[in-house]
Amino acid sequence: MKQRPAVSRPLILALAILLALTCGVALWESDWMLERQAAHADRSRIADMARRMPNSEIVQYYYGRSLAQEGRTDDAIAALQRAANANPASARTVALLGDQMERAARFLEAGALLESFARRHPADPQILVALGVYYFRVYDRQQAVDSLTSSVRLAPNDVRAWRLLGEAELALGQPMQAADAYTKALALVPGDVNTLLRRATAWSNAYKPDQAESDLRAALKTAPGNVDVRYALASLLALQNPSPARLREAIQILRQMNADGAPLPQIHRELGRALSQQQRWVEAEAELRTFTTLMPDEPDGLYLYAIALRRQRKPDAAIMARYRAAKAVEETRRNLLLRVQSQPNDLRARLEQAHFLAQHGEAPFAVLCYERVLRLDPNNREARQALLALRPQTKGDP
Repeated sequence: MKQRPAVSRPLILALAILLALTCGVALWESDWMLERQAAHADRSRIADMARRMPNSEIVQYYYGRSLAQEGRTDDAIAALQRAANANPASARTVALLGDQMERAARFLEAGALLESFARRHPADPQILVALGVYYFRVYDRQQAVDSLTSSVRLAPNDVRAWRLLGEAELALGQPMQAADAYTKALALVPGDVNTLLRRATAWSNAYKPDQAESDLRAALKTAPGNVDVRYALASLLALQNPSPARLREAIQILRQMNADGAPLPQIHRELGRALSQQQRWVEAEAELRTFTTLMPDEPDGLYLYAIALRRQRKPDAAIMARYRAAKAVEETRRNLLLRVQSQPNDLRARLEQAHFLAQHGEAPFAVLCYERVLRLDPNNREARQALLALRPQTKGDP
């Protein structure tokens, strides 16, 4: 009987490796193609793919992202949770899921999700950015700065992370550090209008009006119709070193914005302020009356309105009473925040802050405060009952 020639062991090994590589390439190409299809699918197409592939992290992630862009927060959370179940190690899924939970005022769940993922993946810059955003939203501003600083150290070319770091530094009362972060972002995307606007705010808070004005004029040159830039420049001209020429320019900008129908009630307040500095009290009164009608509880506008009335020998007692009430609310809010920041483990301080916010129509922030209480004391009945009562008010409210 004729024997078959023996197949050598090295040949078998080579064939096995080749087969494995072929399977791997096929699998990679399959995921790669699916990624491309899902990333470029329109709304109906991605919804159809999601129905057919409920266990695909790729498809459910893009479906969740599509829903998030439409503002369908609860549906987005459901899709992203399916994506996270399919691939618990996906940083992009967890980052977006955390963001959507925060927008649904589910701060406790978002924090637990992001912090747990960050502990398992401490060097993932995408999660550090998401965690920084979470800390910023829950008023842990120093932790936001720390997280975002770690992120830009790992990914120094991430423009968004530099911008967010600037925002966190600004909120922490560190305008020079904020300006530095925005400068890093501008080095990556020179001339970006929104970053120039934010750096101008940082310069202004650091009492550097010349640098602020330079940034705003550069932004205005690039985007002459940008409402926020025009408003910021006019406000700067009217508030800092308001010479007659600067006041005239500020009034011109603000009047043109009114004529253009810019949707900013604050235009009327700043126009009233500028006209008051020119002692044009009748015109100032008209602008400030409009502003206080649109924003009846804003203390600065009420105070300016009362001055305009008083200078014309008109009664201002009713407006001053509204001003004092609005100022008292503002001071109470500030004092409660300072108390919580200085005594973060004081449950009574946190509960008082939450009750105050709920009473003044700030349900999402009240939810945040109650959830911070429950994080410290999971069995706190007062916080849990208040939270259950508030939940319907925060449905879909970012």
